[in-house]
Amino acid sequence: MLKRAIPVLHVSNAAAAERFYCDCLGFKPLFASSADPLKPDPCYVGLAREGAILHVSSFSGDGVAGGVANVLVDEVDAVHGELVAKSVPIAMAPTDQTWGSREMYVKDSDGNTVRFIQPSAGAIVSLFPPALTLEAIRLLKHMRAGGLKLATAESCTGGLIAGLFTEIAGSSDVMECGFVTYSNEAKAELLGVPAGLIAQHGAVSEPVARAMAEGALARAHADIAVAITGIAGPGGGSAAKPVGLVHVAAVRKGGEVLHRECRFGDISRGSIRLMSVEAALQLISRAAGASVP
Repeated sequence: MLKRAIPVLHVSNAAAAERFYCDCLGFKPLFASSADPLKPDPCYVGLAREGAILHVSSFSGDGVAGGVANVLVDEVDAVHGELVAKSVPIAMAPTDQTWGSREMYVKDSDGNTVRFIQPSAGAIVSLFPPALTLEAIRLLKHMRAGGLKLATAESCTGGLIAGLFTEIAGSSDVMECGFVTYSNEAKAELLGVPAGLIAQHGAVSEPVARAMAEGALARAHADIAVAITGIAGPGGGSAAKPVGLVHVAAVRKGGEVLHRECRFGDISRGSIRLMSVEAALQLISRAAGASVP
């Protein structure tokens, strides 16, 4: 079973974060790398626990801490006991949630949250990984309570974000519409992304992701729009824009456009696409004011 975490947490020091996540939270190191060969300390660290993949980074993306990582576990109370025995501060003790899970939260020194999630028996029947489905259910509940409608504009994910939300019964009161704009022409014709912007920056870029989000919001009866463009591979990458580079943007009516750059690496096409969906959920959560406390 795939148990992915939201992929990138921004930290002030990746090496120190790796020690905390491994020594205190039971993660295992996968890799460490640096964006600057002259720097001895890693800037990007891959970690794993319970089959979930977690990246911590001190250099990529928008540099905004306060992210959320989801880790699916069989017994959240057992994990709670394990962490308490290590004197790890618990932000929220195991609690039953109305969206069908029992969850515990732990925060790192940079304000990021790790959510250990135990799904309720029989609570999830979905085409998507359980952690993704639970996060979508949580977001739907919050957006429904606030009367918020969502539009999506997708390139490399090809409709997966919209598919995840519509996998959940009753999502029609939140999910307004989805644009799948795989080609540059579709981005221009359906979302109004200027052809000159694409020519100048490339389809996989921050300016284009932002323009896609703004275009979707302007063309839909929605309150929030999320957009995603990236290189899922296995081909199509370059030194400047490698496979695994994904730009995500989200905007709420009257608000600023949020952006996140993700560099997942050349892991696999399917994994990149699913991790991109997770990153999109995190930005939707921020735009909707539904971040985990």
